[in-house]
Parts: sequence; structure tokens; C-alpha cells
Amino acid sequence: MGGRVMHKISKSKKITSTNLATYLTEYEKGNLGVRQSLKLYSFLIKTGLAWKLQGKYGRLANQLVSDGVIDDSGKINWKKIRVYD
Repeated sequence: MGGRVMHKISKSKKITSTNLATYLTEYEKGNLGVRQSLKLYSFLIKTGLAWKLQGKYGRLANQLVSDGVIDDSGKINWKKIRVYD
């Protein structure tokens, strides 16, 4: 997960199906911070898209669920991580 802060999307903006493509593009560029990346994966897990996109998304989603960072319903366990961005 990248360390730079996105310029196109505010940190508080909610991920929706309408702005998902922008989030995915910024994630691929390495422009999402930890919080934004976790929110993206939370959305992907919640909607089931994590397993419909290319394999790396599903693999990381499975790892995040397996590690207890995000549950299988997409809820982030903020107590499991330390965020500095």
C-alpha cells in the first residue's frame, strides 16, 4: 500500500461504485495511503469485487481477512493496525 496522499479524492470521501475506478487507478499508481487502501479493500470485500478483479486483489483481500484486519463482511478492525498517514 502506497504512502502518498491522493490529490483527486479527499481522505474522507466514501468509496462508491461511481468513484471506484478513480480509487483503483490511484491505488495502482501508489497514491493511496494506508487508510484509503484499507477502505478500498473493505469496499471490494463487502461488494465481492475483490474476487472478480485481477488475482492480486483477491489474494490481498484474502490475506487481510486471514490476518483479521478486515472481516469477511468488509468491516475494518482498526485496532489490528497502526496507521501513520
